[in-house]
Amino acid sequence: MTNSNENKFIIVHLWGNHQPYNNFDEDDQNELPQAEEYDWTIHHTDRVLSSLIETIEENNQPYTLIYTSDHGEIVNKGHGFEKGREQYFVPFLFKSNNYNCQFIENFRNDDGWISGLMNKYILSMLLGFKVDPQIIEQQKAHDRILDANEDVVLFSQVE
Repeated sequence: MTNSNENKFIIVHLWGNHQPYNNFDEDDQNELPQAEEYDWTIHHTDRVLSSLIETIEENNQPYTLIYTSDHGEIVNKGHGFEKGREQYFVPFLFKSNNYNCQFIENFRNDDGWISGLMNKYILSMLLGFKVDPQIIEQQKAHDRILDANEDVVLFSQVE
């Protein structure tokens, strides 16, 4: 990370908050003594992200960090169920010293959400590719998910 002559694209894959909820340590338990396992895993992920951001910022180089998840979770049940709108809500963190928040706000749909469908456009634009704004607007207006039956469903129709 210290070689400032090259652009870098780094992927960090985190286990995060999957069942069984055991991805935490004593520090998480001590910080949140009244919490349960799922909350401790969230706290642990927050600590990892905070440490990652601190390490990146120490280098005083332009950066953009995106944190998101591949799926949501119905706490204590999991994911991949036919019903349960909450399993489609995932975190999305955008932090940059090179872009302002308006860059990401341009991907928010009329319902206030930033769909996972936008990730490919966000990354493409960050990497310097041109993306037709009409395509982005069309995708924002047609937000959809792949449900547990592998059917494509408009997000607005998910129960």
